[in-house]
Amino acid sequence: MLNPGFKMADYYAEYQMPAFRQRAVANLKQRFDAVDFPFLFLDPAFSWHTGFSYFERKLRPIVGEIAQQCGVSYLEGLRRLSRSIAVLQMVPYHSAGFKSSWAFKLHSAEKAKELAREYIFRRARAGEAIAIILRNGKQWGASPRCRNVVCYGGPHVRGAWLGPETVGGKAILRFLGLRRTVRK
Repeated sequence: MLNPGFKMADYYAEYQMPAFRQRAVANLKQRFDAVDFPFLFLDPAFSWHTGFSYFERKLRPIVGEIAQQCGVSYLEGLRRLSRSIAVLQMVPYHSAGFKSSWAFKLHSAEKAKELAREYIFRRARAGEAIAIILRNGKQWGASPRCRNVVCYGGPHVRGAWLGPETVGGKAILRFLGLRRTVRK
């Protein structure tokens, strides 16, 4: 993704909610020991946070497919997807609106792009992962010719939906060994 949005709840979460702050720090350090939901924003304990609202809504149909096809509860579907997903923000600083191309030149943005190129895209080419680029695939340096790299573009970029019928949703289900359920 490009960068996380900003809501006043972010201040509250990071400065007034010690459990959230501890998990956010552990997430930055990639420490997931004894964590049921490694992807912080699919953890129902933080369902009050805007990050949960954003990602749970975006991934709800995929979680539903996991639950249905695996014969588990929605909660267990969330847990399973949380163990299989990661989000890399190119510019990992909250902003209410992102319009500055100068941010792409920040050292941290360059490091995020380097991580994507040298680790994530390499793993995708080897079939060990998938990369779904929701925003600005050109900046990431992605090769959409790779079967396991999905770049959203055109009118789909801003809202980038990940339902089971979308290219990104299909890629997630395929990678998890599931398929899109045809509903009548």
